[in-house]
Amino acid sequence: RLRSGHTLPTALVDAAEARDPVATDARRLLRRVEHGEPVVSALAWWADDRGDDAVRAVAGALAVATTTGGGAADALEGLARSLRDQHGARAEAAALSSQARMSAVVVGAAPFAYLAFSAAVDPGAARVLVATPVGRVCLALGIGLDAIGALWMRRIVRSEP
Repeated sequence: RLRSGHTLPTALVDAAEARDPVATDARRLLRRVEHGEPVVSALAWWADDRGDDAVRAVAGALAVATTTGGGAADALEGLARSLRDQHGARAEAAALSSQARMSAVVVGAAPFAYLAFSAAVDPGAARVLVATPVGRVCLALGIGLDAIGALWMRRIVRSEP
């Protein structure tokens, strides 16, 4: 309805009859507007009540369009496009970080897996690591470097896009 020039309260009536999750929010907004609350104030309440960045953006776009008399439909279409792009970027970042997490597990586990394999195949080589002073130093350095690498990988994986 906004595309054909109707007001936001008229569009809310239609949205209130739609399916959830839109209908519930539209009914709550419409109830406030019908009880005399200004549309912009009802939109601000909605944004605060939901506490979601996307809802805040939609409420802001609708408030600006209501206040200035601009095209709410065009603003919402542009905002929807932007939100879809953000969602896609987050999904891609999550996929890439899951690859990095798996790499971190492999890199962290590889030395211990090799040590177990080596002990099974040649127990004498593993004995050198735990029974001699030089072997214990090498083992301690290896574990320390592995721990530093794990912390580094963790920091890389947790960085925000």
